Amino acid sequence: MNTKPHFYHEIALWEQSIEYVVGMDEVGRGAFAGPVVVGAVVFPKDFHQLGLRRQLRDVRDSKALDPATRILLARKIRQHTRHWAVGAVPANVIDQIGMTRALQMAARQALGRLSATTNNQQSTNNLTGHHILTDANLLKKSLFSPNVTELVHGDAVCFSIASASILAKVWRDEYMRRLAHDRHQSHLKIYHWHQNAGYGTRYHQQVIRLYGPTPYHRLGFLKNLI
Repeated sequence: MNTKPHFYHEIALWEQSIEYVVGMDEVGRGAFAGPVVVGAVVFPKDFHQLGLRRQLRDVRDSKALDPATRILLARKIRQHTRHWAVGAVPANVIDQIGMTRALQMAARQALGRLSATTNNQQSTNNLTGHHILTDANLLKKSLFSPNVTELVHGDAVCFSIASASILAKVWRDEYMRRLAHDRHQSHLKIYHWHQNAGYGTRYHQQVIRLYGPTPYHRLGFLKNLI
C-alpha cells in the first residue's frame, strides 16, 4: 500500500483536548539478526496548521522509501516533532520471550523514554492526557486501553505512525551498519549487515550456513539454516 498518510486521527484527538498524540510503529520484526525496534513520535498540537506539514510531504511507510529519502526525512521529523524516542530489544531476548512480548517490551521502552523527555511523572501505564496511535498488536491492550487506537496498515494511512516507522527504520539500519563496521568485531562484516540490515537475503543465508550464527542472530529464525 503506497498511499499518502493523513492527520485525520491526530486532528480528531486534538479536538478532544488530548495534548499528546503518540504515533508508534515497529521495524525489524522479520529480520534474521539484530534488534526489533519501536519508534514513537509526538507532533505539536495543530502541527498541520503551522505551515510545517509541507516540509514532510514525502512521509510514507518507511518500507516504501529509498534509504537516502528515509535518512533525510528522519532528520526533518526529529526537527519538527515535539518529542521522539525509540525502544529496542536484542536478538537473544527475542529468542527467550518471543516476538510478541519483545515488541511490547520495545514499545514500553519507547513510551518510557517519551515520558522522560516530557518530564511526565505518570506511569506509562496511566496515559492521562495521552493517546496512542499504532498498528495492531504492538501494545498489550490491558495495560493501555482505552488510550490506544489500532489502525490497519497504520503506517500507510496515519502520519504519526508513518513518521515513527521512519525514525525506527533509520535508527535500526544505522545500528546494523555500525555492527558491520565494528573494528572490534571485524568478523561481523562478512554478513553484510550494512547492506541487508540483518534480513534474510540469499547471501545472508549462505553466510550463516557457512560460518554459523553470531550472538546478534535470532536462533529461533534460523532453524532451517543451522
